[in-house]
Amino acid sequence: MADWAALKAEGNDAYKKGEFKAAQAKYTEALTVADLSGADRATLLSNRAQCFVKMGEHAAAVEDCTAALELDSANVKAQFRRAVSREAMGDKKGAIADYRDVLAAQPGQVECRRALMRLDPEAAESASAARARKQRKLSPDEVSALQEAQGEAVRMQRQVQQAKQRAAELARRQRIMSITRSEVSKSAEDASLFQHVGKMFVRVPRATHLKRLDAEKASLDKQQAGLERMTEGLQAKAKAANGALRELADAAGVRIAVPGESA
Repeated sequence: MADWAALKAEGNDAYKKGEFKAAQAKYTEALTVADLSGADRATLLSNRAQCFVKMGEHAAAVEDCTAALELDSANVKAQFRRAVSREAMGDKKGAIADYRDVLAAQPGQVECRRALMRLDPEAAESASAARARKQRKLSPDEVSALQEAQGEAVRMQRQVQQAKQRAAELARRQRIMSITRSEVSKSAEDASLFQHVGKMFVRVPRATHLKRLDAEKASLDKQQAGLERMTEGLQAKAKAANGALRELADAAGVRIAVPGESA
């Protein structure tokens, strides 16, 4: 007798490689093994349905997911996959019903909430309110996702602050340069001025000194412009990281500190 678990593992390996047709064949072969429990058969059907989803065969995916749910009504993956396929087939009502059931079972399912917001914003808000009222313990995956998102938000906020500090230092140097040039400009045209070269001070013509100051100012201006562009990019990334953190926290029904924002 074939080992259904081994066939399932082969199917999983093929799926991970993107070989969806091969994976579907392995799950089909595993389903022919006798004496499978209802839950195991439901898992195989759900896995095969995911292959159909990837191949765009949504009618077959809905059929497998429905069969899986008849065997194991708690198979949330099967219900989510059926929702995805129903949406792809234009069955908005069926997709919304499945998405809502999935969200009720797994309040932290971000993809499901996004789908509901897309198809039925009122249903998504209703589910969010119910989630907020429900006290529950976060799953390890939710905790890990929140920690990762918060770490990324903190990292981006730190980079923004470092960029701002560099910008402040450049601005200080620009002010000094402006003052220095102003003073040099006030000197006589034929004056010789001292310039610090290495460990020595040497006399240089006023025009030469002004030329050097202008070159340094141009360099500082260029650095400042580049830093401003970089800071804008970092701020955009920090905003996106904060948004992702807020979305995960909202989906999990928890409050969490967002870097750079008051509590």
